[in-house]
Amino acid sequence: MVSRSDNVAPQTLWLCVHLPMLPVEVFTRGLQTEDIRRPIVVLAQRKVRFLNLAAHALGIDIGSSLDTALTLSSQVVSFERNEQKEFSTLSHLAQWAYQFTPSVTIRTPDCLLLDISGCLKLFGGLETLKTKIQQGLTKQGYESILTTNMTPMAALCLATSNRKPQVERDKPELDGNKSRAFYVASSLEHLPVNCLQVDKKIIESLQQMGIADCKALFALPKSGLNRRFGIYFVDYLQRLLGEKSDPQKFINPDPKFINDVTFLTDVNNTASLRFPINRLISELAEFLTVRQLATNHLSWTLSHRNHSDRNFNILLANPVNEHDMFKSLTLLKLEQIKDVKEIDNLSLAVNNLFPAVNLSGDLFHGTSFQQKDSVKGQQQADMLLNKLRTRLGPGSCYGLSAANDHRPEKAWKPVRLDQKDYWQPNRVGMASTPEPARPMMLLSQPKLLPATCEFSSAGKISDKASVKPPFQPSSFHSSSRGSKHQLTLLKGPERIDFGWWDEEDLNKVITRDYYVATIDNQGSLLWIFQYSNDKRWYLHGIFS
Repeated sequence: MVSRSDNVAPQTLWLCVHLPMLPVEVFTRGLQTEDIRRPIVVLAQRKVRFLNLAAHALGIDIGSSLDTALTLSSQVVSFERNEQKEFSTLSHLAQWAYQFTPSVTIRTPDCLLLDISGCLKLFGGLETLKTKIQQGLTKQGYESILTTNMTPMAALCLATSNRKPQVERDKPELDGNKSRAFYVASSLEHLPVNCLQVDKKIIESLQQMGIADCKALFALPKSGLNRRFGIYFVDYLQRLLGEKSDPQKFINPDPKFINDVTFLTDVNNTASLRFPINRLISELAEFLTVRQLATNHLSWTLSHRNHSDRNFNILLANPVNEHDMFKSLTLLKLEQIKDVKEIDNLSLAVNNLFPAVNLSGDLFHGTSFQQKDSVKGQQQADMLLNKLRTRLGPGSCYGLSAANDHRPEKAWKPVRLDQKDYWQPNRVGMASTPEPARPMMLLSQPKLLPATCEFSSAGKISDKASVKPPFQPSSFHSSSRGSKHQLTLLKGPERIDFGWWDEEDLNKVITRDYYVATIDNQGSLLWIFQYSNDKRWYLHGIFS
């Protein structure tokens, strides 16, 4: 026996975000007040399809030609509809909405569906959540209509029709005697049938039958609708009312940030980009904050319809979320760009995103027991490196790391500060043997020692050596011709036989025997070697 409560559908609540002016706002958001007041129209096939309030006030109507609009006002600004840009904006807003719920669906061309069943308590109820979402969209420059219902299709129909259900609750309580379909049908009964997301021919047929609203439609038997309009229409009605499951394809949770600002008139001076740059960086900082992320790479694009794009990148030493740092580095880089004459679009893309690292502060901050602020010191060091790389170029500043190679000239490598791919030797299970000594100064190319050098076995270094000037490699050749140098071998040999695979001639002898030596009893320690098949000596380094 099945109890009555088992027949009740689980409670769900969907919120639909409808952006009715999206085709216009992808071009006008982020503009200053004086620009927003200009009449703006969006065209498709030379006909006006969307317009702002200023254009409507002039008498421009949907379907008018561009010539008609320009006749009414010479100040009209027109754009060709860009559906790809609209979808990109929807994708960006879906990533932004991920802060409220992980269940976000994109419904082209201008809607988002959010399953808010599990987040109402977190945000303090339905009205508080809706207010927060609407204010966030308004701040970004988008007009929105928000509606809720118990199925995604019902919320979508209400939003696109600009109608609200008669009763909205934080979470409707289902009566055990009534199904979810009853509540959905009640909220849609006054909705005109032309607001349903179905083929226009079906709408026309229903209207010809005298079915004007959903109340009359829901009263018809499903079997008759199936015979007249087909199974797909009945399936839609069942998903609309919640009689049948309607799984949605949610967005990929991997975060990314792409946003832009379009200018009504061409910008000829990069200094005029300070305001839109600040707006985009503010939106990025807010996005990183709500998603608890940080980044070390900003990619900017300066575009113009008649010129190729101009890209520049901001690379940071560490992933951060610092508005002022982003802004100062961007403006510093922008000062170096002199080859851009006209700009009509500015975009910012961030794909390298990392989890934010929260560092705790000093418990005794502001007291005499306050310790050294290592976090602030690290931030200042990072800022210095970032400024140097921005001004001098990404290849100007590097770190140093040991490399997995025994050859002295290849035993180190430069490391990009944004990658930090330092090599750490794996010494698990290895005996703790001391590392062979290596000189602080390594010549870029080994220097052949003159044949006048004489060698002797190990001896003591003179106590007076410390007062003599340090040895210079050029002293071998700056001495008078024929003068001899006495080198004393103190330590060695250390054999290095590595890297034959890098040689073009596989028969070439690469085995080196290294010694630590001193010259003329000066105390300067040299690092010299000779090949196993060659008796000539080479200087490769000088110890400090």
